[in-house]
Amino acid sequence: MTTSSEKQTRITPEMKKSILIRQRQVFIGTTLFGIFLFLGAGRLDWTMGWVYMGLNYLGLIINVIVLVSTNPELVAERATITREGTTKFDRIFAALYGPWLFVVMAVIGMDAVRYGWSTVPTWVQYVSIAVFIFGWCFTLWAMVSNKHFETTVRIQSDRGHKTITSGPYGIVRHPGYVGIILVYAITPTILGSWWGLIPAGLLCIGFIIRTAKEDQTLLKELPDYPAYAEKVRYRLLPGVW
Repeated sequence: MTTSSEKQTRITPEMKKSILIRQRQVFIGTTLFGIFLFLGAGRLDWTMGWVYMGLNYLGLIINVIVLVSTNPELVAERATITREGTTKFDRIFAALYGPWLFVVMAVIGMDAVRYGWSTVPTWVQYVSIAVFIFGWCFTLWAMVSNKHFETTVRIQSDRGHKTITSGPYGIVRHPGYVGIILVYAITPTILGSWWGLIPAGLLCIGFIIRTAKEDQTLLKELPDYPAYAEKVRYRLLPGVW
């Protein structure tokens, strides 16, 4: 973890290559879950589906612009999904995360369009979009603040791993998870599906378990983390946990 106030990292040719790789990874991943969303729907003339995908692609563009200008080292590091030292739990989580996200998208498409099992009021969809944007921005804030925001959980001794206390890390210990949980929890209602909350909820539970596992690892293995945990008491939700 690091602060956004540190000096700008110079982008080397090797880093630039890794940044391009990461951009392709995220673009392809987003496109794939969009494909599963529309496969579930069984049709392409779905306005809210395209609105949702537009939000995601716009987010990717903003993400690239902001992170490459403020924290390019992080973008380059995230091109490697798992590294030596990644915890066993997180290797399992990384293997299951993508496939389960495809299931979530397919169920939402089937419910909201193909079969119409449930109906979500328009005002709920609009509120859900606002929550989605907030969650996405909160995660981006965490990524800007933290050069150690890698894709999996490990103690990054090779990168001078230290505890971050600034930015959103002064509010909760795992702000990135707060944002991503909000994004996935609210996705079904954006798209007009109540039944999609079941698989999306299971995905969110997975992230909560991951938060607990990561917190245990940091408390045990990162020297300055216990003192930080005493100061910032809550992992995800102030006053609750």
